[in-house]
Amino acid sequence: MMEVIQQLTVFLEGGQNIVIPFNAEKPEILNPQIETFLKALSEKDKKDGNFLF
Repeated sequence: MMEVIQQLTVFLEGGQNIVIPFNAEKPEILNPQIETFLKALSEKDKKDGNFLF
């Protein structure tokens, strides 16, 4: 069985980078946690808040 890792890289305004690896079931399907994070970034009232993986 092949292990699939998807990586989320967040570039912060201060110049730091955060790299978060996620296990994924299939390479062509985005991990639900990454999908939820990207959706939260697009919502105006949530983009300045905290996000817990």
